[in-house]
Amino acid sequence: MKKERILNRIFSLLTILMVLTFSTCKKDNSNGGGTITGKWTHNFIGNRDVIQQYEFKTNDSVVFYTYKIDTLTNVVLGYSYRSMGNYKIEKSTLTIYNLVNFSDPAGNYVPLNQLVQGGGSTNETYTFALNAQKNQLSFYFSCPADASCLPSPIIYFKQ
Repeated sequence: MKKERILNRIFSLLTILMVLTFSTCKKDNSNGGGTITGKWTHNFIGNRDVIQQYEFKTNDSVVFYTYKIDTLTNVVLGYSYRSMGNYKIEKSTLTIYNLVNFSDPAGNYVPLNQLVQGGGSTNETYTFALNAQKNQLSFYFSCPADASCLPSPIIYFKQ
């Protein structure tokens, strides 16, 4: 009887331990979602003075900018585009959603507060990859046959 009671207690403790272990372990479906947190830049189509930048924040929000810099001082001269929204990562797919877009209607580079909000929200989906050093973020996308697209991938560098 005493031996049975001890075995029951051991079994109960093991059961509690397993429940606690599995309830605190959560499968991360995001492929290291925190790994893209931060600022990532790309020189727009070979222009050293035009920068595209994604800023992925820890609260799953994202901001995208296109801006012009003085290449000698790296001072921002003005912005032509900004998008703000949210993002989620599932395996190697990055979905950016609820994007609200702002731009200069004339296509000029202006102070950020002079950008004008465009139409409704948009969504974008990319396949992405990080290099081994986690300092290059590559976006892969499909381009329709009759469209004029940039070649895939577009590579952004960690700032």
